[in-house]
Amino acid sequence: MQGAGSRRVLIIEDNPLVAEHMAAIIGEAGFTALGPVATNDEARAMLDNPANMFDAVLLDLQLDRTSLMIADQLRGAGIPFVFATGNRSAIPPEYRDHPVCEKPFSPRRLIETLRSIFEDQEPDRPDV
Repeated sequence: MQGAGSRRVLIIEDNPLVAEHMAAIIGEAGFTALGPVATNDEARAMLDNPANMFDAVLLDLQLDRTSLMIADQLRGAGIPFVFATGNRSAIPPEYRDHPVCEKPFSPRRLIETLRSIFEDQEPDRPDV
């Protein structure tokens, strides 16, 4: 498994204080925090630019009212992401089984959720 330090996480969050908090937590855990970006337009521009490289995304569900089009784009591109939301009931049925970190979140919960999506990416290794 790659170390946390080699993982780059894009933060898509419109609340600057929450984004700053996320970046600090991610950095303390050894990940590299990118962004934040605060609007759907900014997020699409980041995702559409092949020069931008990241391994996962923390996605505010209520960005510009909704960020489901960004979630669809991430899913289509095979980029793992975690919904960050204070309103789990706003998650549509097709995303109900998707990783969620509910606001307010603890640093531990955020990192555990982020690590879980990276573990899901790792190929199964045979027992040695």
